[in-house]
Amino acid sequence: MKLKTLIVKIFIISFLYCFFSSQSVFSMEHFDFITTDELKTLLEKREKKETDFILINTLNEIIHNHHHIPGSVNIPPDKAIIKADILGKDKDKLIVTY
Repeated sequence: MKLKTLIVKIFIISFLYCFFSSQSVFSMEHFDFITTDELKTLLEKREKKETDFILINTLNEIIHNHHHIPGSVNIPPDKAIIKADILGKDKDKLIVTY
């Protein structure tokens, strides 16, 4: 009985690993990358009210509480569905994640 349970657990873990690793590679094709200098410029423009965007810290809450870029919101990947309302209704608003 224990061997069967172990095999099922290994299967589930393998499936999840394959699913999420292929998803992240595939999904990265749909996003642009920015440099830290570009982010700094965006932050300065947001401070001057010249632009608006959402800055999302995707690290876990403990790390976010100790180290984060001021003005960022914390949405760890495991809480993305629960916290999706933070993104607002404007589907055209720029979203920057780190």
